[in-house]
Amino acid sequence: MGAPTLPLSFVRVCVAAEDRELAKRLYRSILVSEDHLVTGGILDLTLDGPASWGLAMLARFRGRESEARAHFEHAMSMARKTAGRPVLTLIACEYADLLSKSDAPEDQAQALTLAREADREAQAMGMHAAQGAARALIDAHEQTKPDDIAPSGEADVFTR
Repeated sequence: MGAPTLPLSFVRVCVAAEDRELAKRLYRSILVSEDHLVTGGILDLTLDGPASWGLAMLARFRGRESEARAHFEHAMSMARKTAGRPVLTLIACEYADLLSKSDAPEDQAQALTLAREADREAQAMGMHAAQGAARALIDAHEQTKPDDIAPSGEADVFTR
């Protein structure tokens, strides 16, 4: 029916508390609203972002990587449609972190592309914490991966 009533910060608290049972229940309750945007509530007057971003966080926490990937892709698509550059930047950082854990060269390339674009966007918007997270991913990649893994040749993921 309507969008989830819980702000995405509740998902973050659940993951930080490592509450697996609550994560399972939250995932089920949010899944029906995947195509909605989540607000911080009437009192907050904030827009948290796509519900699918919360689903991506919960799926990742629960070790369901393929579901997390699909939800991250959906969340990025939703953020693009709503011109939510700050939210898209944060989602891209988290998705890049997930992909950077993979041994697959194509995942490494996509992670690097996402991190570089998130770094650029975060710098342009003055999002210092997000820029720091993106830079950390880029630096870790450059220290541990050979130069033969170049960024993917995809179009700018922030505008496609």
